[in-house]
Amino acid sequence: MKNAIRLILIGIILFTIGSCEEDNIDPTPEVQHVMIDKIDIPYIPFQNEDGDDWDSAFDPKPDVYIKITKDTAVNLPDSLVLLDKRSANYSEVSQGDLPLSWSLVNPYEVKDWNMPFYVQVFDRDAVTEDDFMGLAGSFRIDNIIDDQPESTTITSGELQVEIFWIYEE
Repeated sequence: MKNAIRLILIGIILFTIGSCEEDNIDPTPEVQHVMIDKIDIPYIPFQNEDGDDWDSAFDPKPDVYIKITKDTAVNLPDSLVLLDKRSANYSEVSQGDLPLSWSLVNPYEVKDWNMPFYVQVFDRDAVTEDDFMGLAGSFRIDNIIDDQPESTTITSGELQVEIFWIYEE
């Protein structure tokens, strides 16, 4: 009987000591989803490479929109265009209108963290083909995931784009 009581007491003591140890919970859970929430353009070139305005003399201000693509080429098939904001363009943009901002109602989830993505900026034209205003470099999620910045800024010449992120477990 004494042995049974000793074993019970030893069991209670060991259980109490074991339950007092700290849980090893990771304070920074691993990110499972990265989404583009908003895109701002604080700077754009107001003239093309030839030094001319983007549109005609009657309407010299650009009508700006963006695309996020998987390639640097301008005329891409839809399969290489991840996000196209042509229908949400800003009309007749002047310096005072900057920054331009596109908040996404449904944030765009970037699924392939290793693939480079590109932000292309265009001047929308009604009659002629849209004018390519510039390419704001490239970015990859695997390059930013460790720091989890609120945003990433990409600059190329006179063009600057800022991408705002959402991270989810």
